[in-house]
Amino acid sequence: MENFALMFFEFALLGIIAFMITEIVLQGRRPSFVSIDNASQFNFISQENTSGENEDENILQVIEQAIMLDSNRTDAYFLKGKFYAMRNDFTPAIEAFKQVIRLDPHYSAAYYHLGEIYFLQNDYQKAIEYFESNVVFDPTNSDAYYHLGKAYLKNELNKSAIEMLEKSILINNKHVEALLMLGLAFVACQDYQSAVKPLEEAIKLKPDYVEAYTALGNVFLLQGNAVQAIEIYRQAIHLDGNNPDIYAIQANAYIADERYESAISTCRKALELSPNDGKLYVMLGNAMFAKKDYIEALHACEMALELNPRLVEAHVVAGNSYYAIHNFPQALESYKRALEIDPRHVLAEKHFLYLHNEQQQEDSD
Repeated sequence: MENFALMFFEFALLGIIAFMITEIVLQGRRPSFVSIDNASQFNFISQENTSGENEDENILQVIEQAIMLDSNRTDAYFLKGKFYAMRNDFTPAIEAFKQVIRLDPHYSAAYYHLGEIYFLQNDYQKAIEYFESNVVFDPTNSDAYYHLGKAYLKNELNKSAIEMLEKSILINNKHVEALLMLGLAFVACQDYQSAVKPLEEAIKLKPDYVEAYTALGNVFLLQGNAVQAIEIYRQAIHLDGNNPDIYAIQANAYIADERYESAISTCRKALELSPNDGKLYVMLGNAMFAKKDYIEALHACEMALELNPRLVEAHVVAGNSYYAIHNFPQALESYKRALEIDPRHVLAEKHFLYLHNEQQQEDSD
């Protein structure tokens, strides 16, 4: 009878796997329970699926029955982990994957999925530990090196991130996400020249890769090449004209190139797309300040602070604008408020101390 039950489990297991693969194909997803790059598309059995909650319960029941019949079935525990992970229920998923490893310490995929879960939980140190174990047992897994590189980057271990991302690309030289991340890792190391090549390669492989265009534009801007940055941002906007963030960084490039009217009009386009984003008003205020239109800069900062009173940069730009029109008490107050929110803000501290000392000197005279 027990043999028959185990045989039934084998057939049921095949059915579950077929069901999962069908869901993946229908939804265009790779056969991994999670995409760290797009965690919002995490569940592939949702309320919209025709299978519904009853199907979910049936799948879990089959898995649990298999474990009851044979508590050493690593494949059953592995499916249990994936079942819970697909539904963002990480606590039982972690326990199931750890049980797989207890039963078989060389089960590489369990380490991989634990790394993914801990990454999504922002526990990058644990993510690193499990991704490192994965690549020991599966040294040809390009994705594992990629995710390990991302976790290193999150932990500000930038040189280690570069090493892992280069290994990922060595295994799969068409891994565009790894190329993008390698470019960002070089930027984190302030090696802007080295960042250009992987980003350009990512764009070559995927001509509609907006994130790579914006990253490349940022690199050119950091190199002081505002003209080339503006052109790259223009291409990004052509691909994604509804993204206010791209307009905002393009406006920053216009400011760097001293094209203030273009910066202002670009900020206004961004605000049309996202009128409640206080940071965009800060960018507009910065453009107005650069144009020496200090009253309009103050008005933009007021709009930003109405939306979010804790926007540090809005207080700083307001302080700069007040200082420019010789309203030193208000400038001092703006810098003071900025420091109350962020005591480590270098520019606010520098300007606050300067004005404070000037005021004390005037009082003593």
